[in-house]
Amino acid sequence: MGNYADWEDVAGRYQKISTVVDSQELQASYLAGVEAIMNSYLAKQFTIPVADKPPLLTDIAIDLAYAKIMVHKDQSAQKIWDRAMAILKNILAGDVLLIDTDGSTIPTLGSVAWSTTKDYHDSFSMLGIDDRIDPDLIDDLASERDMI
Repeated sequence: MGNYADWEDVAGRYQKISTVVDSQELQASYLAGVEAIMNSYLAKQFTIPVADKPPLLTDIAIDLAYAKIMVHKDQSAQKIWDRAMAILKNILAGDVLLIDTDGSTIPTLGSVAWSTTKDYHDSFSMLGIDDRIDPDLIDDLASERDMI
């Protein structure tokens, strides 16, 4: 059983898939692979796996599983894959919101904080200020000030 779709969901939409993959191990493997791809994208904005099987993610998982299996057997498989991935990317861009089965918007994690120390060792930790500030940072800041 998948987090976003079950094999019955895939076979229900794409009935010919049952004749191609009849092993439960392969079915589970394809769904796990698709969910791994989806989660690698979704992790940027959501706690994964996204709870409550949002219908849009079920739709995407079904299409991706079908396309992954049928890529060499069905000429439309690549278009199905591309469309599903485009929707997934639109979710991450904020152009499409995820809605749960109750009609509520699924909250994102918010913005990702970027470090202001770039390539230097951080001078702050969860415990407070670390008195071991990276000497390279101090040297570079001093050089920048001399150039002004």
